[in-house]
Amino acid sequence: MTQIGILQLSAVPLTLMLGTMQLANHDPLSLASFAATVYSSCKTVEVLLGLVLAINRLCVITHLDVLSVVCKMLTILSWIHGIVTVIVNYTPLSGYYQLPGRYLAEYDMTKPYSWLVAEVDSYLVLVAIAVTLLVYVVIVSYLLRLRSQGGDINSSSHERSILLFAGVRFLFDLAVQLAYSVVTMPESDWSDLSVALVYILSSLLLSPILYLVFTKSLRHDFLNVALLRRHIRTISVGTAVSRATIRSDK
Repeated sequence: MTQIGILQLSAVPLTLMLGTMQLANHDPLSLASFAATVYSSCKTVEVLLGLVLAINRLCVITHLDVLSVVCKMLTILSWIHGIVTVIVNYTPLSGYYQLPGRYLAEYDMTKPYSWLVAEVDSYLVLVAIAVTLLVYVVIVSYLLRLRSQGGDINSSSHERSILLFAGVRFLFDLAVQLAYSVVTMPESDWSDLSVALVYILSSLLLSPILYLVFTKSLRHDFLNVALLRRHIRTISVGTAVSRATIRSDK
């Protein structure tokens, strides 16, 4: 989950560079294109690590040690794929760029193998999503089977929160990916902007919200901090009013 969180932070420089490019009406030092290239690869790696997280949940539930080895191998291969994709897109073989006035980056089809990189990336994401869905079906089936047999399916609240977080996050990503792949969007700046905002906001906001919803300790800490700040603010205002009253009496 930590690695997925790090990948989602790639939306921050992308947002800053896109905003700078749109305001300046040009891409200084091609920073927006670089940020878009990195973000695109990070999204693919994020989907692959989502599969790793699902397999890890299955490993925890079934206690199959071989799945732990599979998780480590898939994690390494996922990062290798992301790094190689970024490097290849900066060679004469393939390219990925962001233009001023556009909100979605595109592959440079003037280069000979851009189409191949795009196809491999798309099919890899679809396969990873399909396998992840299958793994979650296996997890649910396994838990239902244990319950029907009167088995012990109790787990720590931490493990349950991780499973719920991973499942909801996957369903959201699945819905976004299917909508983007299946639904034909009208060709307009507003359509591109809406798609870009969905991806960026899902990276920046969805995970923190899910953490707060499914992690009890984090939710309590957040509420305690919010209440403490409100209490401090109330005391500060009350102190200021008291001082003003004393001065007026004098």
